[in-house]
Amino acid sequence: MRGAAGTGKSVIALERARQLAANGKRVLMLCFNQLLAAHVRKGLGSGPINFV
Repeated sequence: MRGAAGTGKSVIALERARQLAANGKRVLMLCFNQLLAAHVRKGLGSGPINFV
């Protein structure tokens, strides 16, 4: 997936991860940017998705 900052790439990836986790799949999300990782981790709360 490609797009400039703020186009929703992470939102789409996170939603897909939630869908997979809801269907019993194990999900690992990786993020290159630590600031984005902290933001997404905060939004996730606790749940079945591991975010590194």
